[in-house]
Amino acid sequence: MKKLLPICLLLLTAISAYSKDNTLSLMLTEDGEIRGRVTDSQTGTGIPSANVVILRGTEIMVAVTSNNNGDYVIKPLRPGSYTLKASFVGYAPMTFKEVTVNANRFTEVNFKLSYSNDLPIATVNEKIYLPPMIEKDNVITCKILSAEEIKVSPYTKLADFVAMTPNTFQKEEGGSINVRGARSEGTQYYVDGIKEIGGFSLPKNAIAQIQVITGGIPAMYGDATGGIVVITTKSFMSGW
Repeated sequence: MKKLLPICLLLLTAISAYSKDNTLSLMLTEDGEIRGRVTDSQTGTGIPSANVVILRGTEIMVAVTSNNNGDYVIKPLRPGSYTLKASFVGYAPMTFKEVTVNANRFTEVNFKLSYSNDLPIATVNEKIYLPPMIEKDNVITCKILSAEEIKVSPYTKLADFVAMTPNTFQKEEGGSINVRGARSEGTQYYVDGIKEIGGFSLPKNAIAQIQVITGGIPAMYGDATGGIVVITTKSFMSGW
Protein backbone atom coordinates (compact mmCIF):
# COMPACT_ATOMS: atom_id res chain seq x y z
CA MET A 1 0.00 0.00 0.00
CA LYS A 2 2.87 2.36 0.83
CA LYS A 3 4.32 1.84 -2.66
CA LEU A 4 0.99 2.76 -4.27
CA LEU A 5 0.76 6.08 -2.42
CA PRO A 6 3.47 7.90 -4.48
CA ILE A 7 1.90 6.60 -7.70
CA CYS A 8 -1.54 7.90 -6.68
CA LEU A 9 -0.06 11.28 -5.78
CA LEU A 10 1.66 11.42 -9.17
CA LEU A 11 -1.61 10.70 -10.97
CA LEU A 12 -3.42 13.38 -8.98
CA THR A 13 -0.71 15.88 -9.85
CA ALA A 14 -1.01 15.04 -13.56
CA ILE A 15 -4.79 15.44 -13.44
CA SER A 16 -4.47 18.79 -11.68
CA ALA A 17 -2.01 19.98 -14.31
CA TYR A 18 -4.58 19.42 -17.04
CA SER A 19 -7.53 20.76 -15.08
CA LYS A 20 -9.18 24.04 -15.94
CA ASP A 21 -11.80 25.61 -13.71
CA ASN A 22 -11.86 22.32 -11.73
CA THR A 23 -12.88 20.46 -14.92
CA LEU A 24 -10.58 17.97 -16.57
CA SER A 25 -9.69 19.13 -20.08
CA LEU A 26 -9.88 16.20 -22.42
CA MET A 27 -6.94 15.88 -24.79
CA LEU A 28 -7.43 13.78 -27.90
CA THR A 29 -5.26 13.02 -30.85
CA GLU A 30 -6.03 15.07 -33.95
CA ASP A 31 -4.01 12.85 -36.27
CA GLY A 32 -5.27 11.11 -39.39
CA GLU A 33 -3.80 8.45 -41.64
CA ILE A 34 -3.31 7.39 -45.25
CA ARG A 35 -3.91 3.81 -46.29
CA GLY A 36 -4.32 2.00 -49.56
CA ARG A 37 -2.92 -0.63 -51.91
CA VAL A 38 -0.18 -0.82 -54.51
CA THR A 39 -1.12 -3.07 -57.46
CA ASP A 40 0.01 -4.05 -60.94
CA SER A 41 -2.01 -2.00 -63.45
CA GLN A 42 -2.37 -4.97 -65.81
CA THR A 43 -3.18 -7.86 -63.48
CA GLY A 44 -4.59 -6.00 -60.46
CA THR A 45 -2.53 -8.13 -58.09
CA GLY A 46 -0.89 -6.52 -55.07
CA ILE A 47 2.80 -5.65 -55.21
CA PRO A 48 4.59 -6.69 -52.00
CA SER A 49 7.47 -4.62 -50.59
CA ALA A 50 6.63 -1.58 -52.73
CA ASN A 51 7.99 1.70 -51.39
CA VAL A 52 5.44 4.37 -50.44
CA VAL A 53 6.83 7.71 -49.28
CA ILE A 54 5.59 11.13 -48.28
CA LEU A 55 7.54 13.96 -49.86
CA ARG A 56 8.10 17.55 -48.86
CA GLY A 57 9.57 18.95 -52.06
CA THR A 58 12.17 16.32 -52.95
CA GLU A 59 12.85 15.34 -49.33
CA ILE A 60 11.43 12.06 -48.02
CA MET A 61 9.60 12.71 -44.74
CA VAL A 62 8.03 9.27 -44.13
CA ALA A 63 8.67 5.92 -45.84
CA VAL A 64 6.82 2.59 -45.52
CA THR A 65 6.64 -0.66 -47.52
CA SER A 66 3.56 -2.58 -48.61
CA ASN A 67 2.77 -6.01 -47.17
CA ASN A 68 2.39 -9.30 -49.06
CA ASN A 69 -0.98 -8.15 -50.43
CA GLY A 70 0.30 -4.75 -51.49
CA ASP A 71 -1.48 -2.95 -48.63
CA TYR A 72 0.18 -0.10 -46.75
CA VAL A 73 -0.64 2.30 -43.90
CA ILE A 74 1.02 5.60 -42.96
CA LYS A 75 0.14 6.97 -39.54
CA PRO A 76 -0.07 9.11 -37.54
CA LEU A 77 -0.23 12.14 -39.83
CA ARG A 78 -1.21 15.65 -38.92
CA PRO A 79 -4.11 17.12 -40.92
CA GLY A 80 -2.99 18.82 -44.10
CA SER A 81 -2.04 18.26 -47.72
CA TYR A 82 0.65 15.76 -48.72
CA THR A 83 2.50 14.46 -51.78
CA LEU A 84 2.58 10.66 -51.93
CA LYS A 85 4.82 8.52 -54.17
CA ALA A 86 4.90 4.75 -54.77
CA SER A 87 7.66 2.83 -56.53
CA PHE A 88 8.98 -0.67 -57.10
CA VAL A 89 11.80 -2.16 -59.15
CA GLY A 90 10.80 -2.56 -62.80
CA TYR A 91 7.76 -0.28 -62.47
CA ALA A 92 7.36 3.40 -63.27
CA PRO A 93 6.92 5.46 -60.06
CA MET A 94 3.55 7.06 -59.49
CA THR A 95 2.89 10.28 -57.54
CA PHE A 96 -0.30 11.75 -56.09
CA LYS A 97 -0.25 15.42 -55.12
CA GLU A 98 -2.60 17.32 -52.80
CA VAL A 99 -3.62 14.27 -50.78
CA THR A 100 -5.70 15.69 -47.93
CA VAL A 101 -5.53 14.16 -44.46
CA ASN A 102 -8.31 15.02 -42.02
CA ALA A 103 -8.36 14.74 -38.24
CA ASN A 104 -9.37 11.35 -36.83
CA ARG A 105 -10.05 9.89 -40.28
CA PHE A 106 -8.23 7.94 -42.96
CA THR A 107 -7.64 8.84 -46.59
CA GLU A 108 -7.52 5.99 -49.08
CA VAL A 109 -4.91 6.27 -51.84
CA ASN A 110 -4.46 3.34 -54.24
CA PHE A 111 -1.58 3.07 -56.71
CA LYS A 112 -1.72 1.15 -60.00
CA LEU A 113 1.86 0.83 -61.22
CA SER A 114 2.80 0.05 -64.83
CA TYR A 115 5.96 -1.60 -66.09
CA SER A 116 8.59 0.96 -67.05
CA ASN A 117 8.96 -0.57 -70.53
CA ASP A 118 5.25 -0.04 -71.20
CA LEU A 119 5.50 3.74 -70.84
CA PRO A 120 7.25 6.36 -72.99
CA ILE A 121 10.59 7.45 -71.54
CA ALA A 122 9.43 11.05 -71.07
CA THR A 123 6.27 10.06 -69.16
CA VAL A 124 5.91 11.66 -65.73
CA ASN A 125 3.25 9.74 -63.84
CA GLU A 126 1.95 12.48 -61.53
CA LYS A 127 -1.68 13.06 -60.67
CA ILE A 128 -3.73 15.39 -58.49
CA TYR A 129 -5.53 13.29 -55.89
CA LEU A 130 -9.31 13.32 -56.19
CA PRO A 131 -11.19 12.02 -53.13
CA PRO A 132 -13.88 9.37 -53.77
CA MET A 133 -17.50 10.46 -53.94
CA ILE A 134 -18.39 7.89 -51.26
CA GLU A 135 -15.90 7.31 -48.45
CA LYS A 136 -15.55 3.76 -47.12
CA ASP A 137 -16.30 3.14 -43.44
CA ASN A 138 -17.37 6.77 -42.95
CA VAL A 139 -20.42 6.70 -40.72
CA ILE A 140 -20.18 10.25 -39.40
CA THR A 141 -21.85 13.35 -40.83
CA CYS A 142 -19.43 16.22 -41.05
CA LYS A 143 -18.17 19.15 -43.07
CA ILE A 144 -14.49 20.02 -43.40
CA LEU A 145 -13.29 23.55 -44.11
CA SER A 146 -9.76 23.88 -45.44
CA ALA A 147 -7.39 26.79 -44.89
CA GLU A 148 -8.12 27.99 -48.44
CA GLU A 149 -11.89 28.06 -47.83
CA ILE A 150 -11.41 29.86 -44.54
CA LYS A 151 -9.10 32.41 -46.15
CA VAL A 152 -11.54 33.45 -48.90
CA SER A 153 -14.55 33.45 -46.58
CA PRO A 154 -15.91 36.89 -45.60
CA TYR A 155 -16.29 35.71 -42.01
CA THR A 156 -13.79 36.26 -39.21
CA LYS A 157 -15.42 34.56 -36.21
CA LEU A 158 -15.25 30.82 -35.57
CA ALA A 159 -18.99 30.52 -34.94
CA ASP A 160 -19.71 31.87 -38.42
CA PHE A 161 -17.51 29.21 -40.02
CA VAL A 162 -19.29 26.49 -38.06
CA ALA A 163 -22.65 27.93 -39.18
CA MET A 164 -21.70 27.15 -42.80
CA THR A 165 -22.33 23.48 -42.00
CA PRO A 166 -25.71 21.81 -42.72
CA ASN A 167 -27.81 20.88 -39.65
CA THR A 168 -26.58 23.94 -37.74
CA PHE A 169 -28.56 27.02 -36.74
CA GLN A 170 -27.30 30.51 -35.95
CA LYS A 171 -29.79 33.22 -35.07
CA GLU A 172 -27.47 36.07 -36.01
CA GLU A 173 -23.96 36.49 -37.37
CA GLY A 174 -21.36 35.91 -34.67
CA GLY A 175 -23.96 34.33 -32.37
CA SER A 176 -23.98 30.91 -30.72
CA ILE A 177 -24.49 27.70 -32.70
CA ASN A 178 -27.20 25.08 -32.29
CA VAL A 179 -26.58 21.67 -33.87
CA ARG A 180 -29.60 19.51 -34.74
CA GLY A 181 -31.78 21.48 -32.33
CA ALA A 182 -29.54 20.93 -29.30
CA ARG A 183 -28.58 23.79 -27.00
CA SER A 184 -25.46 25.74 -27.83
CA GLU A 185 -23.62 24.37 -24.77
CA GLY A 186 -24.18 20.85 -26.14
CA THR A 187 -21.53 21.45 -28.82
CA GLN A 188 -17.95 20.67 -27.85
CA TYR A 189 -14.86 22.40 -29.27
CA TYR A 190 -11.39 20.87 -29.58
CA VAL A 191 -8.31 22.86 -30.61
CA ASP A 192 -5.29 20.73 -31.54
CA GLY A 193 -6.70 17.87 -29.48
CA ILE A 194 -7.49 19.88 -26.34
CA LYS A 195 -11.09 20.35 -25.26
CA GLU A 196 -11.89 24.03 -24.84
CA ILE A 197 -14.13 25.03 -21.95
CA GLY A 198 -15.75 28.46 -21.86
CA GLY A 199 -15.36 31.22 -24.41
CA PHE A 200 -12.30 31.34 -26.63
CA SER A 201 -11.29 32.86 -29.94
CA LEU A 202 -8.78 32.18 -32.70
CA PRO A 203 -7.53 34.52 -35.42
CA LYS A 204 -8.75 33.51 -38.85
CA ASN A 205 -5.26 33.22 -40.32
CA ALA A 206 -4.18 30.78 -37.57
CA ILE A 207 -6.70 28.08 -38.55
CA ALA A 208 -5.57 25.31 -40.89
CA GLN A 209 -8.71 23.15 -40.82
CA ILE A 210 -12.14 23.04 -39.20
CA GLN A 211 -14.08 19.78 -38.99
CA VAL A 212 -17.70 20.04 -37.86
CA ILE A 213 -19.30 16.72 -36.87
CA THR A 214 -23.08 16.87 -36.69
CA GLY A 215 -24.02 13.19 -36.68
CA GLY A 216 -22.61 9.77 -35.83
CA ILE A 217 -20.30 11.30 -33.21
CA PRO A 218 -17.42 8.91 -32.36
CA ALA A 219 -17.38 7.46 -28.84
CA MET A 220 -14.01 9.11 -28.18
CA TYR A 221 -15.80 12.45 -27.79
CA GLY A 222 -18.08 11.26 -25.01
CA ASP A 223 -21.73 12.20 -24.60
CA ALA A 224 -22.00 15.41 -26.63
CA THR A 225 -25.66 16.24 -27.21
CA GLY A 226 -25.01 18.72 -30.02
CA GLY A 227 -22.04 18.59 -32.35
CA ILE A 228 -18.25 18.40 -32.29
CA VAL A 229 -15.99 21.09 -33.73
CA VAL A 230 -12.41 19.94 -34.29
CA ILE A 231 -9.97 22.75 -35.08
CA THR A 232 -6.40 22.28 -36.27
CA THR A 233 -4.13 25.29 -36.17
CA LYS A 234 -1.32 26.05 -38.58
CA SER A 235 1.22 26.06 -35.75
CA PHE A 236 0.20 22.48 -34.87
CA MET A 237 0.69 21.33 -38.47
CA SER A 238 4.07 23.03 -38.87
CA GLY A 239 5.53 20.85 -36.12
CA TRP A 240 5.47 17.77 -38.38
